[in-house]
Amino acid sequence: MMQNANYYQKMEAQLARIDGENTQYGKKRLLLHCCCAPCSSHCLSVLVEHFEITAYFYNPNITDYNEYIKRFGELSRFVHEVYVQGVEVELAEHEPEVFLEMAKGRE
Repeated sequence: MMQNANYYQKMEAQLARIDGENTQYGKKRLLLHCCCAPCSSHCLSVLVEHFEITAYFYNPNITDYNEYIKRFGELSRFVHEVYVQGVEVELAEHEPEVFLEMAKGRE
């Protein structure tokens, strides 16, 4: 009989191990892929206590450039209002062709 794993508890155990590895030089760095502000909010709230984070915004399925920049702006606003320190935000190149090529034939 297979038991259900509690992945939140597994994550907490990993974070405790990582905290033990953090040195006098500070927290470890983490590059966190973010597709939008709402999806990133809980992850950031948990991980910021354990890492210096770069929130890397990349979402090729947002094909409209203005919408892409708008969503990046919302992630950036959220991070700067909630996390004064510990989180940087970086914008990836807008590459809607990656998504469109992957989706071709699946219309």
